[in-house]
Amino acid sequence: YLWNLLSDIYAEFNRARPFAVRRNRTTWRSFTAYRITDWVQAGAMVWLAYPIQSPEEICGYLIAHRTDQGFLIAEMGVKEQHRGTIPNLLYQVVGSYEEGQQVRGRFYLPNEPDIIPLLHKCFNPLVQVESTELMVRPVNPKRDYSNFFGSPSLRAGMFWILDQI
Repeated sequence: YLWNLLSDIYAEFNRARPFAVRRNRTTWRSFTAYRITDWVQAGAMVWLAYPIQSPEEICGYLIAHRTDQGFLIAEMGVKEQHRGTIPNLLYQVVGSYEEGQQVRGRFYLPNEPDIIPLLHKCFNPLVQVESTELMVRPVNPKRDYSNFFGSPSLRAGMFWILDQI
């Protein structure tokens, strides 16, 4: 049940990213569920967001591996109408550390206008590094995709660490 809900949120969050890896429910119930379970057993945590109006409905999730030195956010997804939950999910991770503790974090998150300013509020200084790990799956080998690579597109793609083998 949970994998189906997370699968739907993932699909909605990544729908506008033409080069994002597409996971269907079968992939979620097998490969992705195994990867998340393996991460949790190794110390990762999964945070879920619920809307106040209907607290039984999951509207977002965040998966982070947390250590005393810092954390790695491996994946995040929220429903489109609940993008306002993004700061709450980020603050939950930061707030899981003791007050006053210096925390460092690493993110694999979309470079989008409503996400980057939130990171600047949470972290000072924020060092942005472009990743070279984007997985590209061509849809049509006859189409010219150079416009996606010539200038950065805000929604050109997303490579989540959980998709690595």
